[in-house]
Amino acid sequence: MSHTGEHTEEAFWRHLNEAAIVVDSQSETVHDVNSVACDRLRYPAEKLVEQDIEVLVPDDDSSTVRKLLKNGNSDRVTVSLRRGDATSYRAEVSVSKLPQRDSDLRLLLAREADTTSQEGATTGQSKVVLKTILENLTLGTLVEDENRDVLMVNEALGEALGVPLDPESMIGRDCAQAAEEMKGLFADPERFIDSNDEFIEQRELVRGQELELADGRTIVRDYVPYELPNGDANLWIYRDITAQKRREKERDRHQNLLRQLQEVAEIGGWEVDFRTDELTWTEKTYEIHRLPTDADIDLSDAIEFYHPDDREAIRDAFERLRSDNTPYDLELRIVTTDGAVRWVRARGEPWVVDGETVGARGTFQDITERVHREQRVEDQRDSLEVLNQVIRHDIRNDLQLVLAYADLLDEEFDDDNEHLDRISSAARHSVEVTENAQMMAGIFLGDDQEYGPTSLVSLLRDELDHLCSTFADARIEVSEPLPDVTVWANEMLRPVVRNLVGNAVQHNDKDTAEVTVDVRPTDETVQLRVADNGPGVPPERRESVFGKGNKGLESGGTGLGLYLVKTIVDRFDGTVWIEDNDPEGAVFVVELPKHG
Repeated sequence: MSHTGEHTEEAFWRHLNEAAIVVDSQSETVHDVNSVACDRLRYPAEKLVEQDIEVLVPDDDSSTVRKLLKNGNSDRVTVSLRRGDATSYRAEVSVSKLPQRDSDLRLLLAREADTTSQEGATTGQSKVVLKTILENLTLGTLVEDENRDVLMVNEALGEALGVPLDPESMIGRDCAQAAEEMKGLFADPERFIDSNDEFIEQRELVRGQELELADGRTIVRDYVPYELPNGDANLWIYRDITAQKRREKERDRHQNLLRQLQEVAEIGGWEVDFRTDELTWTEKTYEIHRLPTDADIDLSDAIEFYHPDDREAIRDAFERLRSDNTPYDLELRIVTTDGAVRWVRARGEPWVVDGETVGARGTFQDITERVHREQRVEDQRDSLEVLNQVIRHDIRNDLQLVLAYADLLDEEFDDDNEHLDRISSAARHSVEVTENAQMMAGIFLGDDQEYGPTSLVSLLRDELDHLCSTFADARIEVSEPLPDVTVWANEMLRPVVRNLVGNAVQHNDKDTAEVTVDVRPTDETVQLRVADNGPGVPPERRESVFGKGNKGLESGGTGLGLYLVKTIVDRFDGTVWIEDNDPEGAVFVVELPKHG
């Protein structure tokens, strides 16, 4: 169009860095545009002038823009703008009057709301990876954004809740509304809803909340607050523990039954008359001590039967009973006449006659088998806890790696997809960890494991490929050529390699961690040697570092990696130790018997 002169405000909007569009508010047609608008809308000026505003604004947002034009509103709103090439983008628009020109003309300014094209692609890639992880996890998982819209969900969530669930149909749903619809699944619906709101408001990690379902099952869930590149998010993890609770109830029932049987069973008894200090034992008490019933025994002899480490405890308890009528119920050790150490439950209470304490009476029971049984249960529980910590630690580390590379993609996304490849690798490793859980549980619980000829070199190369990708900033080398040797083992040799190399990198104090892996066969054994250039391990700590939960003060890990290494190597009839590296650092050596 032609101009007889350029008004002051026209000079201003023509040179703005924002897209400027002059619109006739009555006819709702484009009156003029600046060059920025032409560039961003991908239209030449002559194609836009005299066009209805609807050409630029899709139907969903056209009414919003028309209201702005009618009211001359200067507030910014976000709408979609249609380009000349049929693509669109989100823009923040505002409308103002042009007082020095026709009063029906309005100035519409539009600026891109965000860099959605690049960030959307990056976020999309990240979501694909996270979706893959969720689909392969056996835990029911749901992710919602800060607006409580569902971002991701897996089928395992429906399995945990006992309802069919289509993950795709859940995407974008209001999570609060979905929770209201599903609260009937819970025995206490209001507790479920209230705790949702409480956790989200506090945004603090919550582990192990138990919830009873209306069908009688028990689930436990964790709440994890975390941040996505575009805002806060909430992660919910559900798992069915009905079988576990049933086992716990069964164990409690057996323990109660055991206690009842103990009450009615033949239990040894004893009695001390304070007036004469005479001690009397029943036949069962003599039998527990491995003494004949005609053996002469007094109070001091009875106390001497207790284990040296427990003798002071029984002596103090008896003296308190004698001095102020305080009963006792203790589980202590005795050493029988044949030298066996037995656990006993010793109970004592005042013997009162006509209101006067004349002595003490009690029971005496051999509980050795019960104590050993409880110790085995405790050991198994500890082993399971170790397993759970390892799985949680590995998965958490890999998920953190996924998110870290997702952030890199957010800033550096290009066509080579290098970071995306690494994200995919980490996701696959997370799935592998869950698949190995059953095998690892078998090791810790002492189940029979199947071993067979295992190529150490083949397994080693597979693991090192993954480790080089995981620790891209470290220098991991292999001493070539690697001898082709076979050991009697199984796939659990992989975590040994993974933890030794990971330990060498993560506990390194150099700018660049240097790790060398070497394989040295002998006539009957083969040594796997992992050397690093780190701070080394003092001789006095070389045994303790393989203990459960042992880690350095600066360590961010679980302290279980080397404990897991030693546990697995022991199962393979191997040994593991630490040597000094030359000129600095440490060498972790695993020696295994060769197969054949």
